[in-house]
Amino acid sequence: MANYIPPEFISEVLTRVDIIEVIDSRVPLQKRSGNNYVACCPFHNEKTPSFTVSPTKQFYHCFGCSAHGNAISFLIEYERLSFVEAVETLCQLVGLSLPENATGPVHNTKQYENAYKLMSTVNRYYQQQLLQHNDARQVNHYLQQRGLTKEIIEKFSIGFAPSGWHNLENLFKNNTNVRKLLVETGMLIEKEHKHYDRFRNRIMFPIHNRRGHIIGFGGRVFVAEDNPKYLNSPETMIFHKGKELYGLYEVLQENRRVDHFLIVEGYMDVVALAQHGITNAVASLGTAISKEHLQTLLRYAPDLIFCFDGDAAGKQAAWRGLDIILPLLKDSYRIRFMFLAEGEDPDSLVRKLGKDKFTELLQSATSLADFLFNELTRGIDANDPAAKAQLKEKAKPFINKIPAGIYRELLMQRLAKIIRIAPERLNAIIMDKNVGATTASTKTTQSSKFKITPMHVSLILLLQNPALIVQLPAAFSAEELTLPGHTQLAQLISLLKTNQISQLTTGAVLEYWRDQDDYKTMSKLASRQLPIPENGVTTEFLDSINRLQDMQREVNIEQLINKASFSGLSPEEKINLQNLILKKVPEKEAK
Repeated sequence: MANYIPPEFISEVLTRVDIIEVIDSRVPLQKRSGNNYVACCPFHNEKTPSFTVSPTKQFYHCFGCSAHGNAISFLIEYERLSFVEAVETLCQLVGLSLPENATGPVHNTKQYENAYKLMSTVNRYYQQQLLQHNDARQVNHYLQQRGLTKEIIEKFSIGFAPSGWHNLENLFKNNTNVRKLLVETGMLIEKEHKHYDRFRNRIMFPIHNRRGHIIGFGGRVFVAEDNPKYLNSPETMIFHKGKELYGLYEVLQENRRVDHFLIVEGYMDVVALAQHGITNAVASLGTAISKEHLQTLLRYAPDLIFCFDGDAAGKQAAWRGLDIILPLLKDSYRIRFMFLAEGEDPDSLVRKLGKDKFTELLQSATSLADFLFNELTRGIDANDPAAKAQLKEKAKPFINKIPAGIYRELLMQRLAKIIRIAPERLNAIIMDKNVGATTASTKTTQSSKFKITPMHVSLILLLQNPALIVQLPAAFSAEELTLPGHTQLAQLISLLKTNQISQLTTGAVLEYWRDQDDYKTMSKLASRQLPIPENGVTTEFLDSINRLQDMQREVNIEQLINKASFSGLSPEEKINLQNLILKKVPEKEAK
């Protein structure tokens, strides 16, 4: 998406912004000896800080999980923003506006801003109706019966959509553009060139994204006979159910650091739990929990508790959640399941028991391993050989989804104990045909260890020290190289020569590669640490350039000699070969 914003503008943003300020406001940094700052990495669980931020390079790197990038990359990964949203956030920080000549999706940024403003206006209207509408007394009485105070209603910005088909349309009746945007955001339904309100006679729960924008609504009935019980905004340009979670914004606002999340089924559960001081509950938005939901939560906390009804539907929802999370598991994660008694939900139970007793119940939640094996062994006789084989086949697809690690090994040992077979034998059976593939993969990985070449050294040093470009010998031409990596080196040299070196940092340089296939490679090189003292960087850089020239000379000589053996050389090629060999002779004598 970087192509949709002029590279010069992105470079200006990164020049003005301070990555220390961006990261420190979200992840507290500590100054260490030298210029760098450190913190415990926000992208994986650790106790000893390995996340390093360089103010001179405007670049971060984690030595634990290898996360790295510039200020834009950090916002994309940490706050799950799109590229455009990340640039917008930095623009606001340094007082810039996106350029008018931006094209593509960025050109629609104004449309997004208008949508956010409109949703906020609609929500204020709903809040006003909760206070002033003729039917508000009945709605407020219902909310009070559910135990919600005025403070919690205000905290979650809860409102009321009155009955009637044209409330919103009449509110904006003189603005055609707004009416069109109401349709695009799902607030109005268009049918046969007529419009009517999607939400009518419902308690309204605004849904925020992680930046605090209202992106959709959930409407709940307060009259038992009305259906459906919950009605949610449809998929729109700003609202995607599979990615957003109700209550996550409020959780992050309330808690600077989240220890664990409680995943519940409904909006009222989230609000009622918050009312009783349990401020880490979230709910999916009228859809089953998704991989994106879980990945988002695990970025903030390694401990998740699924809290569902104990009926068949609740067990089925929990089983879906377990199946989705298995490939995401790491040894540091703790996943649990809490099933409530028939007729209970988190809302009713926390009102009945209070915060302390409810919290005690959470601590006794069933572990993922227990839930998995309780379900797998249901109806199976562990003493029956045929049943053991059946259990092994049932467990196999689930265990194979779990990444290699201690947790997987422990589950294998538990299964081996149940069916009374040696863990090593079970592992071979479970892996069967995958054993050879795993071994081959391991051999490939071992044989392809990263080897630092002179080309790597040249790229690494230039990426980390853009000012070295002034030391580059005038006679050196990367375009004349055919060595692996020559294209990237030529691009980098061209970029540095055509920009003001004083304004380029590592982070700014990398941004030029964001939309290219080489972005990951260049980012990894930029974060690579070479054992070179600071006063030896220039010498090492020039040595690497000289080695590249020597290596290319050897390649050229070999190519000409091979050609001479097969088809002969032209007079010009013979002279070229002689010159290359002559240049090589003094080097050998010098050695």
